[in-house]
Amino acid sequence: METKHSYVDPTILWDTIKAIMRGKLISRTAYLKKEKRMSGHKVNTSKTQILPFNYKPKIRQRCTLNRKINQLITWESHLRRTWTKFRKYSIL
Repeated sequence: METKHSYVDPTILWDTIKAIMRGKLISRTAYLKKEKRMSGHKVNTSKTQILPFNYKPKIRQRCTLNRKINQLITWESHLRRTWTKFRKYSIL
């Protein structure tokens, strides 16, 4: 039905704009969900491809190395304290 005037009721315009925006919002969120799901899938597969099968022994090696480093640092601090006491109380 055509009207002679170009007047459209504001409520009809508002409802039309709401429907269009709702459709665009739904399509955009669906796209973002899909991208997020696919990027998460890619990250998981790449992690399994990057990590070797024997990564636990490497973690153990790292722990033992950290333990040895801590022991050396402790020993060094002990030697420094001892040397400081020696210098303080000795007459050279």
